[in-house]
Amino acid sequence: MQIKQILVPTDFSENAQHALDYAIDLAKQCSAKLHLLHTPVIPTYLLMDLSYSPGPEAITRILNEAQDSLDAQAERVEAAGVEHFSAIREGTVHEVIRDYAKEHDVDLVVVGTHGRSGGIRKTAGS
Repeated sequence: MQIKQILVPTDFSENAQHALDYAIDLAKQCSAKLHLLHTPVIPTYLLMDLSYSPGPEAITRILNEAQDSLDAQAERVEAAGVEHFSAIREGTVHEVIRDYAKEHDVDLVVVGTHGRSGGIRKTAGS
């Protein structure tokens, strides 16, 4: 199978940065396009039987900060000479990733891990 489209969902964590580095290298090797995707977390606070969501100003700030972070990652991809796209989508993270991957015929999804499960790891010297 030829890899043409690589999706990198990101939460801007250190682990996501490592996944992006790996995906950039892989995209260069395969001449693939790279998709950066972020799903912002809009906090909801539960107080007794009530829930509270932040106001429009706070949501705008969250979205603007997410866009700035995504733009910074896109600059890294651009500097590496990899064709790329970036998007911010709201929703449940796993559903957003699934739907985006289907919409864009993604061949591979590269995500960071905390190393707590049985995922494959690349270590120094391997």
